Amino acid sequence: MTTTAPDLAETTPDQWRRFIADGRQDGEFRLRSRDGTQGALRFQARAHHPIHGYHTSRLWPVDPAAS
Repeated sequence: MTTTAPDLAETTPDQWRRFIADGRQDGEFRLRSRDGTQGALRFQARAHHPIHGYHTSRLWPVDPAAS
């Protein structure tokens, strides 16, 4: 199980509202695992795709060695 990193949880509702309004969002997102470790994902998300009411996201891990 993973959850939003604690320092991002407060802004998640505002991010969601912007995503729905804009129809897309791209970026990085930090997650926290049950054991407390954190990791980062890159994402591309599209609202109402492929049809209204459905949202599609593509996720992949950030490679820390590439930074």
